[in-house]
Amino acid sequence: MCYPCPSNSRSLDYNQIVNQTTCLCDYGYYAIPYNDPILLEWMDPEQYALWYYDRHNSNPSHDANADLDFFCVSCPIGADCIRMGTTIQNVTPAEGYFMGFDRTGQFFYPCLNNDACLGGFCADGYTGSACTECTDGLTQVDFACVQYVLNP
Repeated sequence: MCYPCPSNSRSLDYNQIVNQTTCLCDYGYYAIPYNDPILLEWMDPEQYALWYYDRHNSNPSHDANADLDFFCVSCPIGADCIRMGTTIQNVTPAEGYFMGFDRTGQFFYPCLNNDACLGGFCADGYTGSACTECTDGLTQVDFACVQYVLNP
């Protein structure tokens, strides 16, 4: 039986894959698990309301979403969803941002030094989850890691 892809997603082109039952979230969206309606309610209240209504007011055997395993929701600000098929499990921060310390893929924050955060990794000389620590031999001055030399 064929089901439509979830909102904000599309089926792959036949030339890309023979099995046309695969759906991927569009650019600017990422997949969250269908079995996590609490996360859906928090991230996309409007889509949650539609899902809740359909789930509780229609025959479950005719629920078009019954066999789908994900929803597509807008990527949070600071997340990199420029690839089709991004999921909450593989999303990375956009340049100038870092992923929240809980590492869930739900929260992204601006870096204190935008030059240090390069979209999932740190620039040379920087380290740490928010790229705020300096590597060996460098000293932090106003959130920048610099070679500090004492004048003799």
